[in-house]
Amino acid sequence: MVNRLTSSIDESLVNLNLLSQDALIEQERALYELEQIFIQFRRYIEKSYHQYEYEIKSSYANYDQHIYELKSRLKQVREQLIQSFTSNDDNNDNDDYLFDINKYRYLEMLTTQTLNQTMKEKKILPKYRIKLNNLDQLDQIFIIQSEQKPLKILSETDSIYNNDLSREITPTQRRLSTG
Repeated sequence: MVNRLTSSIDESLVNLNLLSQDALIEQERALYELEQIFIQFRRYIEKSYHQYEYEIKSSYANYDQHIYELKSRLKQVREQLIQSFTSNDDNNDNDDYLFDINKYRYLEMLTTQTLNQTMKEKKILPKYRIKLNNLDQLDQIFIIQSEQKPLKILSETDSIYNNDLSREITPTQRRLSTG
């Protein structure tokens, strides 16, 4: 009779060891799946990051290019003004600077036009406001469900921002009856 009880206990111990090994394997599988989901999520975030980074950098590069073009246009007109009124006339022997009113009017008109064009061609400085929305609702994106614990069920009147876990449905525990 003792042998039968000890063999029954030994059999139960073997079964418990097997159950423990199965639980360990299941845990490793669940952690592997979680890691795979995390890797996919991280790849998505990195892809989005690179896309948004490119958009931000290109919009600022376009703005910088536009400003550079306006600056170079103004510098050209400035150089033309300086050259026109600092060059000597070769026909004049006494090194006097000649002042041509027609040349001055032309350059004044060119300067005014260039300044007006550069002021009209203003490009709006790109500004970005970056924020992370709905981080509280991340649990709606990833659902991790255990067979032992049912999913949280919200009624229609519950807010999606309500973090009250007391409304979670949990199974009632049964008491073991001895007898």
